[in-house]
Amino acid sequence: MAVLYDPNRDIVGTSLLALETVGHASFNNRSLELEFYRKFFESIVTEQTDVNEGLVAEAMLVSKATDAHGIDALHIAAAVKLGAHEFITSEKATKPMFRETRLKVRHLDDL
Repeated sequence: MAVLYDPNRDIVGTSLLALETVGHASFNNRSLELEFYRKFFESIVTEQTDVNEGLVAEAMLVSKATDAHGIDALHIAAAVKLGAHEFITSEKATKPMFRETRLKVRHLDDL
């Protein structure tokens, strides 16, 4: 969880992030993941971008280039739009989002 308090790191996202992450982690009783999301949403997010047609168009490009599906492509497109250098996820490293080359995609457990 040190990544959350790194003074040299800004954390960015979209309004879809909580929708996708919290419910799934809660349903599956993933306490470590839920703790991460709780801290993340309470005080860590420094900038968000709206989900709009422009972001959807960028997500389509991500999907075409990586085979990332729907919401994953939206998250990657938002991170790129906001100038992120790194994308941290709980998705398996075998997911298509890890093919993105404009930023480094890392698994939460690898931090």
